[in-house]
Amino acid sequence: MTKLTVRELTLPEVQQVYKEQLQRDFPPRERKPFWRIESALRRGAYLCLGGWEADTWVAYAFFMYDPAGGLLLDYFAVFPAFRSGGRGSAFLRALGEALPGQRILAEVDAPEAARTSAEREVCARRIAFYRRNGFVDTGLHAVFWGVHYRMLMWADDEPAMMSGKELCRLYVRLYGRKIVDKKLHVWPDRHRRAKYVKS
Repeated sequence: MTKLTVRELTLPEVQQVYKEQLQRDFPPRERKPFWRIESALRRGAYLCLGGWEADTWVAYAFFMYDPAGGLLLDYFAVFPAFRSGGRGSAFLRALGEALPGQRILAEVDAPEAARTSAEREVCARRIAFYRRNGFVDTGLHAVFWGVHYRMLMWADDEPAMMSGKELCRLYVRLYGRKIVDKKLHVWPDRHRRAKYVKS
């Protein structure tokens, strides 16, 4: 079984992985400008971790700190040369060990929003990957800045559940009321169409 170690990235490492990996791993609509990440890091509102296999850097995970506690997974990827072989799962396990007691929320692209069957399959595989590695589907959908996500959560010491209003409050804490009122839609699985859920 692959064993990875985790450590916090330095600012030059964050800049390196942003330029060399993240811009390829995520579509433009999902990429924050680097200055926003750097500003959040300097304020202590952001966390960037890397995964190493022996002395080789193979993966990264960026998180936003929720001021009320917990983390929102902003970006997660294994470098292309090291994909397959269980490194993604090993990195998630290592993150859990490195962040004991933390509640981690993940925005995962929703299969329902896929434009093709191939895209839908990729989204479904991604959700299955997180669920195999300890994340639970909260039953909530979120559309934020036009991107449709299913919300998954990992928590090692509490039930991994959240209401729509709780999720909206989290986004308000992270992004501010003005942006959330304009850009966020949240709804539970049982509703077939998007609706606003405000705190």
